[in-house]
Amino acid sequence: MEEQNEAYQLLLKFLTEETSPEEKITVLEWINESPEHKEIYFRVKDIVNHIDYEEVRLAPDQAVWRNISGKAKVETKRTGVFKLNRSYLKYAAAVLFTLAFSILIVSRYYGNHEVTSISVALNEGIKKVVLPDQSIVWLKPGSSLQYSPDFNGKERNVRLIGEAFFEITKVKAKDGHRKSFTVKSSNLEVSVLGTSFNVIDTRKSTAVIVRTGLVKTKAGTESQLLHPGDRAQLQHSKLNKDQVDVALFTSWRTGDYKFNQTTITEVVQLLENYTNCDVVILNPEKFKQTRLLGRVQAKTENQLLNILQDMLSAKITKQNHTITIN
Repeated sequence: MEEQNEAYQLLLKFLTEETSPEEKITVLEWINESPEHKEIYFRVKDIVNHIDYEEVRLAPDQAVWRNISGKAKVETKRTGVFKLNRSYLKYAAAVLFTLAFSILIVSRYYGNHEVTSISVALNEGIKKVVLPDQSIVWLKPGSSLQYSPDFNGKERNVRLIGEAFFEITKVKAKDGHRKSFTVKSSNLEVSVLGTSFNVIDTRKSTAVIVRTGLVKTKAGTESQLLHPGDRAQLQHSKLNKDQVDVALFTSWRTGDYKFNQTTITEVVQLLENYTNCDVVILNPEKFKQTRLLGRVQAKTENQLLNILQDMLSAKITKQNHTITIN
């Protein structure tokens, strides 16, 4: 029972920003492993946001635990200590129902808080979501979006894991002021009034890319005001701003890729964003002067890799979470 309780406490530490850098990486990797993990993360986070954290540091209820264990059909070892390091991911199944356990325990004391949650499995296509304020969100496979019943009240807040493209409708409150729209993720907080932008918060990349309007992006104590064409990337706890080809980096939404003197560096960043994989170039000098020009259609990852292989006159292979260009 000790190992499950430690995992439960680790998630609570993450949600209250008390984790060490290593623990944070562990939790983020677990969240991005599957839509089911993301769904559980969102549910736990929503509950924790509405309760006194100190009160949920409860001793596990043995009867409740046995009930969940039975439903999950997962056997737990009576011996051994659950280590909160990278080996945590090897115990994803155990952690999965541990988190379900935390939801049930907290719910017993505080009741259910209904939320709307939309998840897209990795084997599904891009999902178009129309929010109650008529804003539109394109969810990338492997991503999740959540908003509470009071969405479009005083504020418009959503939570995101993964990647999504937003087209935000301008909405005025009764006093005539425009209502802000805020996207919160594990690493970022993005606030706008009415604009279009792309948010990426995955294992491989954390960034905001602006197509239209002004976007305020915050990560910890760092913040940036972004204009069209700007990208803010979170690197080593700092938000670094640069200019990118917005159409290219948001082409995953339509599958319509327009290369305009695209460098190999941009190709690598595009692939890392699209596939959430590490990209390795075996012979960088070979592509140093490479510039891609043209327009192609690629609706799937395999199609994009095959097209880029021809355009680069290279061999592109994927194994596990690594793409190699040679």
